[in-house]
Amino acid sequence: MIAPTPLGHRSSVALGLPIEPTLYTERAPVILHRLGGEKDRERCGPRELREATCAAFEKAGWPEHWGLGGVCVEMDDAANFAIAGYSWFTFDLAPRLDAFADEASLDALDARIVALEDSGCYKLGWHEAYLGEGFDEEALARAAVKFGPALAHAEQMQQAMRTMWSGRGELPDIEINIARALRRTTALELRFLARELNRRGVWASVLAPCLGPDFQPGLITDELPDVAGFAEILSPIRLAAPGASHLDQTDAALFATLRRIAENDPSLFREILLAARNAFPLICTGWHLSVSDEDVQTMPQPDDDALAATFLDHPHGRQLLLSTWEAVCEPLGERIRACAPLP
Repeated sequence: MIAPTPLGHRSSVALGLPIEPTLYTERAPVILHRLGGEKDRERCGPRELREATCAAFEKAGWPEHWGLGGVCVEMDDAANFAIAGYSWFTFDLAPRLDAFADEASLDALDARIVALEDSGCYKLGWHEAYLGEGFDEEALARAAVKFGPALAHAEQMQQAMRTMWSGRGELPDIEINIARALRRTTALELRFLARELNRRGVWASVLAPCLGPDFQPGLITDELPDVAGFAEILSPIRLAAPGASHLDQTDAALFATLRRIAENDPSLFREILLAARNAFPLICTGWHLSVSDEDVQTMPQPDDDALAATFLDHPHGRQLLLSTWEAVCEPLGERIRACAPLP
């Protein structure tokens, strides 16, 4: 079996456990893991997840290149995945975007730009390189305010990862992910992101933009997003989107796990639903979702044989379970892993 390795410019697909790598022979698979809370990490941390993933690939007799990935929200995540020898790092930056930028007045934007310059996020005179290249001053200011905190955080996470990665040879893949932002990413914003990542020395391999409300997390659609020109704007960074160089299928693995639990252990599935309902009010504000707290609190209580159809075949149930999964795994992670492999 080939050990996990950086994938560079290879077409790739992000998966979770349980995996069926033989179904993705046209793309190199990346098995993407999220760390739970502190208690869940003690039971199943990066090394345990790595061992489970390598065992699955060895059992499958997988002969091609593949990536071992971790979703990084905080610097500790990046450091912990680096120590464990992961080859792919997804920087989840959506929570760091400043939604204030989309609606703020010009005076408010100016004040926020000054604050970002004072904090060192942007150097004085940084904007001069953009003017005259399709960026008017207002559009540039909105992009700078919206992405400034996220870009600074990406630099910090890369430094934390790089410190632990020292001496390992080939640089790992980094995915910049803003897919669950509140508004669709524009072509101009992509141009700004690509240039800023390069200017800051963040060696991004892949960028996952927000594709808009029709492609919210948990929704099922056969349509392809309108991303004409996005790949050219980002090049050499690869685009993550349906039909593009990188495809994220990790949600499918999570729902496969939940379906197995619903069918094999309905009582555990109901505990998952209760934990998800309790966590949703605090979590939903950071996601672009169709389901509301009112929808969640008024969801039906079906018989055991209808659990999967009610919650996994309906967008409201899928969005509830997807958005709260990390919170659910904190108290229930060990029991979930006993019933089905944890994505």
